[in-house]
Amino acid sequence: MATKNLTSTAYNGKADGTWRDQPHTAFVRKNGRAFWRYRVNANGISINTTRAPGASLAEDRRKWADWNALVAQGINPLNRAQTGTTFASVAQRYLDKKLQELSSKPSKNAYKHTLGIACDAWGDWPIEKVRRDDVLALLKREWRPGGKVETYSRLRQRLEGVFSLAIADGLIDGPNPAAWKDNLEHYLPIAPKIMKSDRIAAMPYSEAPAFYQRIREGNSISHKALEFYMLTIGARIGGTRHLAWEQVDFEQARWICPGEFHKSRKDWPTPLLPRCLEILEEARELAGRESPWAFVSPYASKDGPVSNTAISKVHDAAAPDDASAGRQADVHGWRSTFKTWAEEQSSAPSRVIEVQSGRLFTANAAEAAYMRGDLREKRMALLWDWWGFLNN
Repeated sequence: MATKNLTSTAYNGKADGTWRDQPHTAFVRKNGRAFWRYRVNANGISINTTRAPGASLAEDRRKWADWNALVAQGINPLNRAQTGTTFASVAQRYLDKKLQELSSKPSKNAYKHTLGIACDAWGDWPIEKVRRDDVLALLKREWRPGGKVETYSRLRQRLEGVFSLAIADGLIDGPNPAAWKDNLEHYLPIAPKIMKSDRIAAMPYSEAPAFYQRIREGNSISHKALEFYMLTIGARIGGTRHLAWEQVDFEQARWICPGEFHKSRKDWPTPLLPRCLEILEEARELAGRESPWAFVSPYASKDGPVSNTAISKVHDAAAPDDASAGRQADVHGWRSTFKTWAEEQSSAPSRVIEVQSGRLFTANAAEAAYMRGDLREKRMALLWDWWGFLNN
């Protein structure tokens, strides 16, 4: 097959072939598998290797330009200890790619926080100097009963990704020092077995009607946002806070919560009870100013949605205790309250309850190919039952 010059169309396409690009490089796609081939014999350096594509053609070109520059200096890019590449620099590259894949702000902040722990420990170290014993020493700080096991378990997974990138880039040789299988599993207990089980506290549904009436009596933006959340359930507090007027169809009584604020990462449509539409109009009057947000911050100097803290304070001031958890019910536990009531007291099928609770519409991709609706009528019937229960 003739060798052509590489274009972005070929790079992102599916056709097999071989394409020239920068000196010493060729992009190859064979039987659907794409890879780069790098061959050079110059300045006492002989390399014949293949590497998987990176995040984009532009990123790959920067990488190969870097390799060619090193070869020109007589430095073997497969032995980058000579360049002093730090752990922090590789971690940042890994993080930059991951942040493009994440949509929620909490998820992005979690990645930054966990990798920040490792960068505080080894940020200035050449990455090839970080060994398995160093990884173990860092993880063992909290990998114990009563420690921050969940956080450090996620840190381990992300460290494995950082070192995997370093291996793919020729910075270090394998095996991966943060890998679990055949490695850290022999030195650390299984995380779920030593993690403290901390269920979100939720009020019994028998307490829900009285609690709902207390919230409905309130006349602040926070009260309106919390009541709306309690009547729609599935969008969670984040989606409710960021409800924009353009997301609501008043004629169809329908709201679409964008995927970036929903756990499924897909747009979540829900029917709206008449009371929900009333809440939105009441919130508009309370705001006293134009804003893209329905539940705008009450502070005129802040052009944004009402804060999560403000809603939680309203909730906590009126919420009863969760006797089974031994503490006050949490605002995020309201979905559990609804779920328990729906399963025990309503006649709605579990699928309808799951969809209104904000979980995935379908169990798998094959089912998704045939399931095109959103169960609107059945969900509305469930919400009317919920409304009747809260107002009995």
